[in-house]
Amino acid sequence: MISPSTEHVVKRGTFLYGDSVRCRVEILKTHFRPGVEDDEAPVDDAYGEFYEVRFESPGRLQVQAGGGWYDTLADAIRAVESKARDVRWE
Repeated sequence: MISPSTEHVVKRGTFLYGDSVRCRVEILKTHFRPGVEDDEAPVDDAYGEFYEVRFESPGRLQVQAGGGWYDTLADAIRAVESKARDVRWE
């Protein structure tokens, strides 16, 4: 699903993928979180203030979605730092 254009990057950094590949990570502030058909997740789309994490994959030229949505910037930062190695924020 495509998010509305209300999103903007609020934090950027890099993380270590494998033992030597440095990849980018971004946290975007958005007013939309898509719902999913899953027993452990919301069924409907949600509107409000959310923070989406996007990781760059090795060999790709752009940062992709895949890090999830969080209610606060602090929660998003903690999630990145718990999932990725050697995170360095700008």
